[in-house]
Amino acid sequence: MSRWVVESVNGRLKNVFPYFKHTIEGTYVPKIMRFVRIACAILNKSFTPLFEDLDFHDEVVNATINLVNSKENPMKKEVEELGLMRMTVKWEKATAESVPDFPKLSWDDLKKITLGSYQLKIAARYNLQHLQADSNYGIYLHRDMEGIIRAKIDSRYRKSKTHSVWIKYSAEDGYAGIKAYFCTCKVGERTLGCCSHLAAVMRYLGHDRYNTVEQRKREEGPWGAIDCGDVSGSESEDEE
Repeated sequence: MSRWVVESVNGRLKNVFPYFKHTIEGTYVPKIMRFVRIACAILNKSFTPLFEDLDFHDEVVNATINLVNSKENPMKKEVEELGLMRMTVKWEKATAESVPDFPKLSWDDLKKITLGSYQLKIAARYNLQHLQADSNYGIYLHRDMEGIIRAKIDSRYRKSKTHSVWIKYSAEDGYAGIKAYFCTCKVGERTLGCCSHLAAVMRYLGHDRYNTVEQRKREEGPWGAIDCGDVSGSESEDEE
């Protein structure tokens, strides 16, 4: 969360003043800090802030404080204790009718789960890749038990790699409806925020399928709304 601010400031500096994008000759080293101060003064004078404080930011901070001391992922513990990872399941491809009791999530609900928009933008790309009707990929779902769904999603980087995702939820709409989650990817155990695979499943089931592309563009901006095409119909496969 802190790094985003630093990277955004650096990005604006380089985009407005391309001089700082490239390798700078050593003869300019004694002057470089003066150049930076002048450039930053111009930015502060002539450009709007990168963001403005909103009440929603306090909500994100409070959600972070509540989770920061979580040392163990409760969903992972439940998956291991119930042997869900070893369970043979019948997969069904995700459709607009899948898991009708999954909580509806607003864009702000999703941002409180992911603690920002980066994972949500990556999730949009996952959904574009996996949910188009003619895609060779897919998000497949299985209801392990009441209030727990399991999904599998292909890696964007390795064709042979598949990640398993578990989400525990209640029928209550909104942020409070997501109780716990776990993914088998390298960062899938985190409880502070979540990985892009979890974000993709929650974004589709809780948000995207209830909103048109135009509605999502108005709420999220053009980077947040990607048309996944027709995702009607289903297919299934057996997977260990």
